[in-house]
Amino acid sequence: MASSSTTIPEVSGGIGSRNETLNSRIQILDHPRMVMISAPLNSINWLSWSRSVRITLEGRDKFGYTDGTCVKPTEGSAELHQWRITDLTVRTWISNTISKDIVNAYLYFALARSLWLELEAHYDECDGPLLYKIKCEINSMS
Repeated sequence: MASSSTTIPEVSGGIGSRNETLNSRIQILDHPRMVMISAPLNSINWLSWSRSVRITLEGRDKFGYTDGTCVKPTEGSAELHQWRITDLTVRTWISNTISKDIVNAYLYFALARSLWLELEAHYDECDGPLLYKIKCEINSMS
C-alpha cells in the first residue's frame, strides 16, 4: 500500500503531459466531421443555432476558443502546436454546421474566435421592423 506522501512523477512535453491544458487536448471522439447540431446556420436561426453550438462546445470544454478565454499561447511556446490543432478543429466543427449556401463566406478566418465574432456580428442582429413596431406601441401608450 502506498503512503500518502507518494508522488506521481510529472511527465513533460507531448500529448497527455500535465503541462498541457485540458481544453487544448483533442480526444478520440473529437474528429472534424463530428455532428454537433441537426439544423445548420442560415439567415434566420442564429439564436437557436448559436445556443446549440455553444452547448456542444462547452460540453467538450472547447467554447473558450470562441469566447476568447482560451488564449493563443505565445509564438515558440510548447503549447502552441496543440492549441492550433484544437482551434482548427473548432473552426471545422463550426464551419460544418453552417448552411452550404453561406459557408464559403466564412472559410478564411484564421481563428475560431474571429469566425465566431463575425457570425455573431452578422446574424445576431435584432429584428429592426419588430423593434420599431414595439417602440411605436410603447409610445402610443404614453
